[in-house]
Amino acid sequence: MESEKTIDLASSEDAAPSASRANPSRSGLKGHILTWMLSVLSACIIGAAWVYTHPQPGRLAMVDMAAILKEEIAKMDREIKPDMTDAKKQEIAARLSKLAEKMKWASDQVAKECGCTIISAGAVLSNGSKDVQDLTWRVKQLVSQ
Repeated sequence: MESEKTIDLASSEDAAPSASRANPSRSGLKGHILTWMLSVLSACIIGAAWVYTHPQPGRLAMVDMAAILKEEIAKMDREIKPDMTDAKKQEIAARLSKLAEKMKWASDQVAKECGCTIISAGAVLSNGSKDVQDLTWRVKQLVSQ
């Protein structure tokens, strides 16, 4: 029996140090995970504060309104004949005035879609860096609908 007791004592002595060694490694891993989570959280907070306090400058887009008008007027010009009735002339004049309203609506719509300010292509002296996007195609598309 005494030999069993000594064996039990020896095994219990061996078990105690190994259990105490397991706890520090677990708490060390938990500490590393907690530190990592707090650093990620603080980085997200700092990033959000940076974005909130440093808004992006307003975006610009250009539209060549003169080219669109020129194209539409050329289409209407083909319809004008010397022997045309006054009613037909008035119809073309009404379509031309509707075209101006439609172009205004289309440019407003494109500005809403892209979230940018629309400027006339004639106002852009140079666009070497291609920072100002050309959205003439989209305004043409909306006008032709």
